[in-house]
Amino acid sequence: MTPYIVGAVVVILLVVMVAINMMQQQKQKQEAARRQEVAKCRAIIDETETLLPIAGQMPISSTLVAMLHRRHAEALAHLYRLTSDAKIKSRAEDAHGQYLKAHKTKRPGDDNIRLPDNEQQMVQLLQAIKLLIAVARTEFNKGKVDAETFRLESAFLDRIRLKINIEGLITRGVSAKSVKQLGSARQFLNKAKQLAAGHAHQDPYLRTKVLQIQAHLDEINGKGPAVAANGTPTPGAPEAPKAQAKPKPKTGAQQLDDIDLIFSPKKKW
Repeated sequence: MTPYIVGAVVVILLVVMVAINMMQQQKQKQEAARRQEVAKCRAIIDETETLLPIAGQMPISSTLVAMLHRRHAEALAHLYRLTSDAKIKSRAEDAHGQYLKAHKTKRPGDDNIRLPDNEQQMVQLLQAIKLLIAVARTEFNKGKVDAETFRLESAFLDRIRLKINIEGLITRGVSAKSVKQLGSARQFLNKAKQLAAGHAHQDPYLRTKVLQIQAHLDEINGKGPAVAANGTPTPGAPEAPKAQAKPKPKTGAQQLDDIDLIFSPKKKW
């Protein structure tokens, strides 16, 4: 075998080795991308399966429910295309059926939501609403929700969140007032009043809450009679005793997040 032939064979072998290496690298990249896409699908599925039961307990519109079912069905269908798993295929078909059923249902949202009985459940509800808003924004950015629907549904969810925050703050304020923790009571009630009175779109609910909160504050500050939890005067109740002077607000204090403010441990003043 001449040196030229040997050299040619070596070159061919090197080219083949380089080609095989490039193919292996490409295959590894494709597999890594597939695994990443599978993980993304599973995250969407898990997130939506967490939201659906909670959404079923809230008076949200059928549009939002259908959006969640469609998101769930599409993620399962995409996961099946990536994995060819027969169980995933069955789940995708079931999810698509649930979406079609939800899509045919027409029910407007109702913000007369029944609040949970304990603070942990209230925190979970607030977190679920925030996640719903984020999901709706994601679907809107993908072009799967039109601008008007997104605007209306986001405003509806924001209103529910506002009501939960207001009611939670009032509950904490009234509770603190009942055990004579007047400083804490003022803090919660003033924050509730700020949320209710400062909202851009005033309605009978917000105006009623402002009056109710003010009645509690008047009692605490010795300017009005004792009132019940709903802000109405207690029959035959004497004027509330003068409260201690309101402490000066701290300057430069960091503004608390709504959930932290509602559900942080009560302070003894």
